[in-house]
Amino acid sequence: MTRYADIPKPIRSGIVLVDPERGTPQRIIVLQFNPDTLERSLAPQSAGGSGDSGGEAAGTGTGTRPFD
Repeated sequence: MTRYADIPKPIRSGIVLVDPERGTPQRIIVLQFNPDTLERSLAPQSAGGSGDSGGEAAGTGTGTRPFD
């Protein structure tokens, strides 16, 4: 099969959740993405006194959550 030069090749990867006691895979999440169209952003969290943790579920509508 011929590949066209202007079509980027997608990258395939995955996340495997492993049972810590047995070491066996419990769930596999398959990912595929195009690195040429992938966008990343980094925004600082504000230290406000509103008491919510941020994120869409908390009602702020930002859709971002910190990594725990």
